[in-house]
Amino acid sequence: MVVMLPLQQREIWKTSEKIAFRLAHDIVSGGLVEGDHLPREAELVDHYGVSRESIREALRLLEAQGMVSIRRGPGGGPIVGRAESANLARTMTLYFHLSGSTYDELLHAWFDLEPGVAGRAAANPDRDEVTRLMTPHLSHFDDGGDRAGYMEHSNGLHFSLAALDPNRVLRMLVSSVGDIIRTHVILAIDPFDIRELIDDDHRVIAEAVLAGDVAAARDAMRHHIEQLDPIYRAHWDGSLFDLVAWK
Repeated sequence: MVVMLPLQQREIWKTSEKIAFRLAHDIVSGGLVEGDHLPREAELVDHYGVSRESIREALRLLEAQGMVSIRRGPGGGPIVGRAESANLARTMTLYFHLSGSTYDELLHAWFDLEPGVAGRAAANPDRDEVTRLMTPHLSHFDDGGDRAGYMEHSNGLHFSLAALDPNRVLRMLVSSVGDIIRTHVILAIDPFDIRELIDDDHRVIAEAVLAGDVAAARDAMRHHIEQLDPIYRAHWDGSLFDLVAWK
């Protein structure tokens, strides 16, 4: 007996969504980079053969994802953005919220993901780039008492490790998880209170990556997170079993 499976309904995309997909493809295939100008609205209408409203809606969809920005006035128009982890993080928080994911799960995911990034960074064959990105974390950073400056520097280690990870999917994913933790979980922590811990751990991680020691880099990052995890949990203003908020 032959079992007939039901036909799957084909997705129906709005014209603006199709144009947004094509625009994103054309940005990449055309080698456009952040700050490059896209054609003006009238040119896009002619090129894609759709209405002005469809072009505007497509640009709004891309703008919401940070892929383009719209400058007003003379010399304005659509400008190419870049694939930033912070934009993906905002979208991820929506899906985490809808799926019932909690901050406890978020922190566990961070614990599982970050050591792999450090290990892959240590294995990066471009040792000049490894040296450039890791050297600033070997010695004391003179922040002049500026907390924001210090946070930018200390967070920079994690962004630099991600930049050295050759796996772009994991690079973007881990950076986005880190962005959520930085903007949701650790807002009540004074970084200067745990500066010695952060600086010591970051130095050990940077040394392992510079040495190309994959296992040591993974272990150093795992130790770093084991140190930070209880601090983050203790300072979380709410229940760790709250749903990840969309914001």
